[in-house]
Amino acid sequence: MQKCKSYLITHGLRTTHGFDPQHTEAGLQQIRNLKVPAKITQGVVGTGTRFQQIAKIVFQSLDCSFVSSPFCGGPEGYQKASDRDGMVIVTASGVEIPEDEYIGLRDAPGFNPWGFIDGQGGNALYCAGGELLLALGWEGAPPKGALFELDLEKRTVTLLQQG
Repeated sequence: MQKCKSYLITHGLRTTHGFDPQHTEAGLQQIRNLKVPAKITQGVVGTGTRFQQIAKIVFQSLDCSFVSSPFCGGPEGYQKASDRDGMVIVTASGVEIPEDEYIGLRDAPGFNPWGFIDGQGGNALYCAGGELLLALGWEGAPPKGALFELDLEKRTVTLLQQG
């Protein structure tokens, strides 16, 4: 028996400085342009503002509820360092942590991203950031404002649409 598919939407273009970045108007339009499957039965949404913004747009047209999870993305932001070369993670308190001093989901040996996805069942929609997408095995830079299909049986991630 084949397991159901689930879906993931990455946040769109966002403000680039500070903690808990929000979508720009162009980023919100990227999300509005996505054609989300109607068969969604539940949602899992990151705790950062940009993920809550996705939920507000997407779940208006879906007849289901959603829960929040930091595994889908928190208020932390990823940006160029303000005082040196390189990239940093900006925490909720505004502290900049150099990228090489940060353990993300894909770097944490105890985190099982597919186990997290399996635990929610099929036909779920995840409003998430690139960090979860990378932990699921996506190669390269995560596209902004994009819809992906998650195959729970094959453990694959497929880009369906970019807003």
